[in-house]
Amino acid sequence: MSSQIEKFGKVSEEILTQDRHPLHPEADAAFLFRDIRVYYIYVKDKGFVQNTEVHERVKIYNNTGFDWATHQVRYYVGGNTDQSVTRIKGATYNLENGKVQTTKLEKDGIFDEAYNKFWNLKKLALPKVKAGSVIEYKYVVSSDYIGNIREILLQQTVPIDYESIRFEIPEFYVFRPYVRGDIVLNPQTKKGTRTESFALGAKTVGSGLNARTVSGGQSKFTYEITTTEYELNNVSPLRDEPYVDNLFNYIGAINMELQYTNYPNSGITEYISSWESVSNTIFQDYYKDYLNKRIDLGSDLDGLLAVANSDKEKLNLIFEWAKNKIKWNGEYGIFPEESLKEISEKGSAPIAELNLLLVKALEYAGLESYPVLVSTKEHGVPLFPTLEGFNYVIAAVVLDGGLFLMDASSPASLPNMLPERVMNWQGRLLMPDGASQFVSLTPNYLSSHVVNLLANLDDTTDAVGQAREQFTNHFGLEMRSALTSDTADEYLSEFDNGDFFAEAISLKNYTELADPLILSYEFTIEDAIEDLDGKRYFNPYFHLGMTENPFQSDTRSLPVDYVYPKEHKFMISVTIPEGYQIESVPPTVNIALPEGLGSYSAQYRVSNNTVAIRSSLKLNTGLFGAQLYTYLKQFMAQVVENQKERIVLIKS
Repeated sequence: MSSQIEKFGKVSEEILTQDRHPLHPEADAAFLFRDIRVYYIYVKDKGFVQNTEVHERVKIYNNTGFDWATHQVRYYVGGNTDQSVTRIKGATYNLENGKVQTTKLEKDGIFDEAYNKFWNLKKLALPKVKAGSVIEYKYVVSSDYIGNIREILLQQTVPIDYESIRFEIPEFYVFRPYVRGDIVLNPQTKKGTRTESFALGAKTVGSGLNARTVSGGQSKFTYEITTTEYELNNVSPLRDEPYVDNLFNYIGAINMELQYTNYPNSGITEYISSWESVSNTIFQDYYKDYLNKRIDLGSDLDGLLAVANSDKEKLNLIFEWAKNKIKWNGEYGIFPEESLKEISEKGSAPIAELNLLLVKALEYAGLESYPVLVSTKEHGVPLFPTLEGFNYVIAAVVLDGGLFLMDASSPASLPNMLPERVMNWQGRLLMPDGASQFVSLTPNYLSSHVVNLLANLDDTTDAVGQAREQFTNHFGLEMRSALTSDTADEYLSEFDNGDFFAEAISLKNYTELADPLILSYEFTIEDAIEDLDGKRYFNPYFHLGMTENPFQSDTRSLPVDYVYPKEHKFMISVTIPEGYQIESVPPTVNIALPEGLGSYSAQYRVSNNTVAIRSSLKLNTGLFGAQLYTYLKQFMAQVVENQKERIVLIKS
């Protein structure tokens, strides 16, 4: 064990008096060390059991760092054999009157919480934490799932001074490591042996009056252990950035994939797989029989299909039927547990059952329909083929040479308009013959937010006017999903800083999902005009323009996720008060991103006492690689600069 990993309970006054991290002074907390050991023990009549032993020590620098004082461990409870978290101990260390005071983690600070039907959380709430505290905890996660080593993070959102990750693998198991992130590793490997011994059962010898029980003795066997250690010093934190899909898709981590086992007298059993074999296993073992079970759909669908004049109409009618028939209960997963008949009668279902019913209904209509496996943004992007790589199911239809993706969990969605949680790179489409393929989950069409605004200025400093905002495609989906009713009070309240007032609010096409959602309102903005040195200044974008560049960092290592291609368009007309004339307007702007990935234009036209503004911001992709960050930052800086510029009035 490295000298940097100290014995539990041994904390120096020096580290307790440290008020900021020496390399990352902005850090709210830091791991002083992390010691993680994965090893196997042999249990008689059971076989090998996998243990993951964790020992971590964390320095809390300020109140914001208190989040690190509650540690949680996820463990599996959804199978025939559960995992367990045992041998827990923890402590908080504070410096009081020049002495180190230790407060132990008691039982009332350890509790379990259900995460979902398959996983629980063991939570450790360290006591008496304050700015300057050091916390420490140890525990062991035991699992009979010997071929499934849990992912180990090599990086956190706070610094790590030192960490040691060790895998002690018996010769019977061969794993392949997969590393995520840009952390450079230098593994050290050594060989050793381990001898296991256990008592044989007692036996009876002799018979009759001479019968007696004797010990069965000891049995021993020796096997080779391969220990691989990863040591890391001064691991920088992964900094969260604006427009990141899931920070943990990029954080440094190591995964171990079981390639094969080689037990004595049993030979080699291979486990390494491909996405093709994983997909085929899921369909054949979980979906084939499920989708082939008979269910009465005719009573619901025959009337709908009778009025459909095309396959596209069938698709739309059945999708609306599914969204209204069954409500999503919020549960994720890819393995159905309730029958289609049960969920149809109950009216609610987990995501797998809900969208498999949609697949079944589309097939009933004679459409070529398939399930598609998805890993949601929260779930991340799997590094290698595995059954655990997916956590969500949607439906797909092949029609007119194209592919239509559908998710019946979102009432405001349309075919090929998925909710944001689902738009995570690629899904895996499954076919009954065992074939499968990756399909893109990202739309290739623009979603538009178009603003028509008429404003009037008078002798006061206020602006009054009317606005009409139009939301198409994913903008419409987001707005309809965010609003709790067919009013837009929630949306308009975002602009209310005490100076903005809206009335005569109306919302059109709230339930007509194929049409643009249209929001209209009248507004008054107090102090929209500034009087300075005999001139009047106002921003023609009023409450709707960009005021700050979302990209402030000089560099960036993560992609920028705008989710989908989009356009923001403004058509503004402002009438100035009598007795004034326009002295100056901002210059015309035409800028573009490389490779046609985006553009911005703005024109200003003055006519008598009116100024008209036309601007358009287009982002033609939803995802920008980190290598484009500098261009994107400069581009957005120019957009913000233009939309912050003011028009100047003088007396005529």
